[in-house]
Amino acid sequence: MIGGAVAQLVCRKVQAVEAGDHTLYLGHIEEVQYGEAAPLLYFRGRYAQLG
Repeated sequence: MIGGAVAQLVCRKVQAVEAGDHTLYLGHIEEVQYGEAAPLLYFRGRYAQLG
């Protein structure tokens, strides 16, 4: 878990797929935890806020 994160997913690993020099992990979500915070938006190379 990442301390201070707005949302956390607890997952069970289903499969690991080699993708070039990366590994893609597919999982089944077992639990979701989230808090209240403004969303982080990134569009066209810039960070933004909802109006």
